[in-house]
Amino acid sequence: MFGSLLTPPISFSFVCPSVKLSLFIENYHAIPVKVIKFCAPELSNVLNELFNVCIDRGCVPDEFKYAMVTPLYKGKGDNNSLDNYRGISVLPPIAKVFEKIVSKRIIHYFESNKLFFSNQHGFRSNHSCETALLSIIDRLKNNMNKNKINLALFIDFKKAFDLINPKLLIIKLMNYGFDNNAIHLFMDYFKNRMQITKIGDMLSPICDLLNGVPQGSVLGPLLFLIYINDMGLCNELDIELFADDTTITMSDQSLENLITSFKLKIEAILEWVKYNQLIINWSKTKAMFVTRKQVNIPTEICICNEPIEVVKVFKLLGVHIDNSLSFHEHIKTIKRLVNKKLYSIKNIFYLAFDVKVQFFKTFILPHFDYCSGLHVYLTKTQIESLEKFHKVCLFRLLGIKVFGMNSNEQLEVLAKYNILPYKMRIFQRFNSLFHKIINNNILNNFYEN
Repeated sequence: MFGSLLTPPISFSFVCPSVKLSLFIENYHAIPVKVIKFCAPELSNVLNELFNVCIDRGCVPDEFKYAMVTPLYKGKGDNNSLDNYRGISVLPPIAKVFEKIVSKRIIHYFESNKLFFSNQHGFRSNHSCETALLSIIDRLKNNMNKNKINLALFIDFKKAFDLINPKLLIIKLMNYGFDNNAIHLFMDYFKNRMQITKIGDMLSPICDLLNGVPQGSVLGPLLFLIYINDMGLCNELDIELFADDTTITMSDQSLENLITSFKLKIEAILEWVKYNQLIINWSKTKAMFVTRKQVNIPTEICICNEPIEVVKVFKLLGVHIDNSLSFHEHIKTIKRLVNKKLYSIKNIFYLAFDVKVQFFKTFILPHFDYCSGLHVYLTKTQIESLEKFHKVCLFRLLGIKVFGMNSNEQLEVLAKYNILPYKMRIFQRFNSLFHKIINNNILNNFYEN
């Protein structure tokens, strides 16, 4: 599959230096990336030869496999629980360059042969949280318009990246058509992986990494996508994936039939989860019934003898979705988060005006911009409410008054600050999204509607 990634393979004896691991991690990770970038012209030929030899022989230097892991709090839940921390691996910079080259070849192979599951939106070009949300909400809206009841199950996998079985992954790579040389490369990639955990100035003992892909690596997320790629092919339910965020939906005219049928059809997914040695975190897995019908919604449903809480609002990929798709909670959240930022920034009254403008663009606008394609589902009143709040932000932080002005008048005032009026900004971003949808042949149902 790979062949030579850079130039024809150079034939010479390649031997990894024997370096004491602890000394290697202490010194090698201390090399600043700036130094490597500065020396790039001198290093490029050497790395070119090194990488081609690695690929030609199907081996990865052990020095590329040593990681310094830092636990990162996810920002929610008990901070004394290990489940609420994500281990971020810091790998040698040169190892990341090598992984990036290999990653590009794998992506090209999968995309050109259309091997990726079409509803996988994570870590793929022209896909994002926005495309995932649009796909999910569009399906739910269409079912609601047909007077159907939607059942959405938001599955939370426990330590998904850390539970990947390398042997199963290798088997999947073989089934996807990777040649022997590529298979040997990945078999060696998972051999002798070691890591040290760092908390503050404290270092843990060195330990072997037997399962999982390193979070913080370039190849890790891609290998995870490949590992779960066949999940959407083993059932009759609608699945949308963003990395390990899995949303399963189904609809029916009858609530009773919906629940019964959903429980039967999800067994195939649960069987897939068991075979692939992943673990569902049932306590964080939630269900939601999305409908306009007046029906008695249960407070919980039982799946695989596990009680699943039925919620009215769920935060999916950073957006609060409610069971009527009104997006009231989503708009409230935007205003609440922006008000917090405004309060913090406004107290820095002594900053120069240009700095405040940059603060506005960096810390305020992203809240308005995030998943702006969802505006197609907002009412006129909701859009006007956000537009008014945008004007309030301009006035409170920058002292710019655009109240009572139409979009063209606002544009004339804001042009010198390189800021667009709210509706123009949203229109521009939506056009950009729509261009991507049409030219990359994604979200076809959304485009047709």
